[in-house]
This record gives sequence, structure tokens and C-alpha cells, in this order.
Amino acid sequence: MFFTRAGLGLCLSAATAGLLPALPAVAQGCEGEVRAQISQVRIAAARPTPPPGFDYATELAGDMTAGAQASIRVDATQGTCAAAGRRVQLQARDAGTQSFVTRRTGTTDSRGQVLFQVGPAVNTVLQALVGDGQPMATAPLTIRVRTAVTGRHDAAPDCRIRSSGSTFPRKPHHPVDVQRRVMTNGREAGYTTIGTVITDSQGHYDGLTRVTCGSRMALVSTVRASSRNVAKRTLFVDLDVRSG
Repeated sequence: MFFTRAGLGLCLSAATAGLLPALPAVAQGCEGEVRAQISQVRIAAARPTPPPGFDYATELAGDMTAGAQASIRVDATQGTCAAAGRRVQLQARDAGTQSFVTRRTGTTDSRGQVLFQVGPAVNTVLQALVGDGQPMATAPLTIRVRTAVTGRHDAAPDCRIRSSGSTFPRKPHHPVDVQRRVMTNGREAGYTTIGTVITDSQGHYDGLTRVTCGSRMALVSTVRASSRNVAKRTLFVDLDVRSG
């Protein structure tokens, strides 16, 4: 009795069929390529209570302020299922540049998600690479970062207001507007610029604005947008600034 090569293969397959471990079944709907998206998670942060004589200033457009942290979430799926256990690289580049650099790495959890904390100081573009070998890149996400600015407004001689403060990241030789809050029927109706101060080489500003003698105003400082940041007001409005 003899076996052909083909017959021997069939016999071996039949003989070992009950001995080899079964391949894991792919859950229905979990086939196909991995897809992913990146998003900023909006978390309401507690704001400090305004000190006596101050109120909150209305925030300008933007996604975060320099010096703060942002939560970035990557969601990965395969078919209709969560893509768990996938390696994720979070990459960043300054807005206006071309080359991405990997800043963080992580692994998706059972929900196909991974969360990163980032603290960019300037406008930044993010993307995530999901998987090994030839990873899949998400669509880019742009984070618009406001310049942080502090401000103080004091009476000065000769019917003037002295405004001073600093910026972060430093904005050398950059305009900071001194603005008066406008109220209509007891409600905020906007801000009017009454003067502009230019920062020094270190991003600090200290200058005088002439106003009507004896006037009382609610003032903020607003650093203008630059090529790397969006504009920002001081957190609080000084409610009772009097001219000298």
C-alpha cells in the first residue's frame, strides 16, 4: 500500500484536524481596514472667582489658551467594531510648517480609544498614526491657541490711564489694545478700543492712554492675533478704573 503526495497530504490533514487549535473567529462586522479620527475633548474647566471689583471678560474665539492643557482623543474602528490594542502615535507641527513630529504614543483601549494631554503654546496641527508597519493617518486637527495676557490699569496724572502686563508666549514689539467694556440696558454689548500699547523685546507692556478727565471705566487688555497665535483678552474686567 502506498500514498501519493496528494493523498498523504489529505491523510495528514484529516489526522491532525482534531489536534490543531482552532483559529479565532472574526466577529461579524469587524472585518476591513482600520479607520480613525482625532478630536479635542471639550472639558469645562473651573475658572477662578473674580476678585472684588472685577468681572469675567467675554472670551475670544480659539480652542485653548497658552499655558493650559488640552485633551485629545483618538477613536479607532475596524468595520463596526472598536479597534482595541492598536498602537497610536500623536504627531504635531506648528501651523504654517510642513513636517510632523511624534510627540506622544499610546495604545487604544477596549473601546478603541486613547486619550492624550497636550499643551501647545502656538497654533498647532495634530494628526494620529494608528497601527504598525504602514499605519493609517487621521485627518489633521488644528488647535488655535490664544496668547495668554495679563493686565493692570491704574490712574495716572493728566487724565490718563496706565496699563501694564505681560504676554505668553512672549510677543515682542506687539500691539496690546486697552479696551472699555460697553454696557447697554445693564448687559454687556461689546468692547471699544481706547488706546494701544506696544510690548517691549520681552513681551511686556507698560504705557499711558489719555481719557476724559474724571471718567470711570471697566477695562481689559487684549493682545492682538499674530502669525502664531489668536487674540486674547485678560480673564477679568477691571470694573472701576478712574482717570487721574
